[in-house]
Amino acid sequence: DEPAMASLFGWLGLTYRRRGQFDKAVEYYEKSIALHKHLENQSEYANMLNNISHVYRLQGRMDEALRRCEIALRLRNDLFKDGKISEYLVGLTLSTIGQIYLAFGDTVQAEQAFQQAYEIYRRANYKKSISGTMNRFGQIEIARGNLQSAKSWYEQAQEASVGINAEGYVNSLNGQGRIFAIQKRWVEAAPIFEQAIHTARQMHDDLQRAENLLGLAEALLYMKDQQRATQCLQEAEQLSLRWNYFHLLGIAAEFQGDIAYREGRYQEAFVHYQEYCYNMARRNVIEYGKARRKLTALLVSIPKEQIHPIADALIIYWSEQHMDTQYPDFVAAFKDVDDSF
Repeated sequence: DEPAMASLFGWLGLTYRRRGQFDKAVEYYEKSIALHKHLENQSEYANMLNNISHVYRLQGRMDEALRRCEIALRLRNDLFKDGKISEYLVGLTLSTIGQIYLAFGDTVQAEQAFQQAYEIYRRANYKKSISGTMNRFGQIEIARGNLQSAKSWYEQAQEASVGINAEGYVNSLNGQGRIFAIQKRWVEAAPIFEQAIHTARQMHDDLQRAENLLGLAEALLYMKDQQRATQCLQEAEQLSLRWNYFHLLGIAAEFQGDIAYREGRYQEAFVHYQEYCYNMARRNVIEYGKARRKLTALLVSIPKEQIHPIADALIIYWSEQHMDTQYPDFVAAFKDVDDSF
């Protein structure tokens, strides 16, 4: 029974995605895609393309995510025009495309996609997706530095998510916690991250649990609660290593580096920063580029007598991780900095 098998593969993909086990999710989605294509079931084929795009985005595979999602959008638009599917499904694909553009840093394209999706959801009165899109508008406003507007969207999303969208509810809490973190209001950020962790744990959502554990760990480090911060870091890193959340491993290393750097512990800071850059390289070239540029800018700003040993250590570390062939620009950048002082 190939149609039933294709459907079950899709549900397994969704189950693993919700649990944050992205490699397994992709495995099952690919099986579902192949079967639906073979069966010439255009509607379900488009559904699975949209679903796998969402996972690719979470993995940092942005080009693949956008390509699959653009195909899904064309298929769904055609099916909607022919009266074969609901317009709501077109909205879902637009929302996924918006999230991909947001990950690229293109807030204009992202907002356009989210706005189109939001209008479709409101016409359909689909409350779950309306609440989820409110979180997306919050992300847009954070990216633009409009924190008060972002906070308002996240608060609306939290209220709208209660009882209908647990994933969106945790996202709304995380967004509010991030705003307090940006503002250095750590005492206010901590309980919000704790609430998000509790809900994510109940949902068995490892990705959101790890993400909010890191938010709480950062707050606790700034609040000088080293013991609890270490516990949160260890739990988040265990989850991230288990499911290859490279970006979360990078985020954990980055904020630990930032704290050490601000306190003038430069060698310790760059031990964290090199791990930050390594894990972002494992995620995608966009995040790697941001990380490498940050390391370069910070290295040239420290006392001159410390630049040479730290630059040497960075180059050695990169070679030990066997990244010097794939990303030779890292070695070239820090050799250049080293030779300039």
